[in-house]
Amino acid sequence: MLITLIQQSAPSAGGSIMNSLLLFGPLILIFYFLILRPQSQQAKKHKAMVASLQRGDEIITRGGLIGKIKKVNDDELVITSGQSELKVARGMVAAKHEKTPANDAG
Repeated sequence: MLITLIQQSAPSAGGSIMNSLLLFGPLILIFYFLILRPQSQQAKKHKAMVASLQRGDEIITRGGLIGKIKKVNDDELVITSGQSELKVARGMVAAKHEKTPANDAG
């Protein structure tokens, strides 16, 4: 009699797997659409921007330096910042420095 009570109280394995899938499926989709997909799109945009860099563009590095590209190589850029020439790895470029009227006034 004790064995039959234990067997009746044990949950069935098939039901718990389906419940887990119904719970975690939407969570995985939310995680994908809110985190992974926007991050991969942003990485694609950054890669395209870095590939399109050319001589004369003003850039901002990840370290905060602002300079104008003087020479473009495969893996690095030579930029002038003030009176200095610096070599910068292409991957360290954060953005192109877009000139706005507010930046030109100062």
